This record gives sequence, structure tokens and C-alpha cells, in this order.
Amino acid sequence: MKAQQVIRTSADTARRIIRNWEMMYDFIWNSSDPQAVLDEIGTDGAEVFSLSSSIIALMQSTLPEALPQEWERIEAKIAQIPEYTIDQDGKVTITT
Repeated sequence: MKAQQVIRTSADTARRIIRNWEMMYDFIWNSSDPQAVLDEIGTDGAEVFSLSSSIIALMQSTLPEALPQEWERIEAKIAQIPEYTIDQDGKVTITT
């Protein structure tokens, strides 16, 4: 019984991480004006993007083998992120 819970919880945790990252991605990059969303995030942008990068690294270290279809979808989304800069004050600006 406990072993099955561990197995289920592991898979559920991975899928939650994916779902939450994709939700954040969609809030920004699938909005009608991504720069406006970044402007609203303001000086918290550096922290948001740093955490997102850490989450991507975590997914990259586990998903290709464990959940390859999900990782392919994430990789495709990452490839679509436009170039950006993070200013010293933490604000993020799209540069392309």
C-alpha cells in the first residue's frame, strides 16, 4: 500500500511541477502582450526568471527519461521564449 502511494506521489509531483511551470509560461508568453505582463511583474522579474530556470533544470534532469513526451512539449515551449534581458533592478525586457 505505501509503495503504491510513493509511486503515485512521485508521478503526481512531477506532473504538478510541469503543470505549474506551463501555467506560468502561458501567463507570460501566451498573453496578448507579454511585455505588459513582465512590466507588471516589475522588479520581481529576476527572482521569477531565476526560479523558472531552476525548475527547468530540475525538469531537464528528470523528465527526458521519466516523461519524454512531456519534456518534448516543455522543450518546444522553451525554444519559443524570445530573447530578454534582466536589468539590475530585476525588471525583465524582451529584446527581440
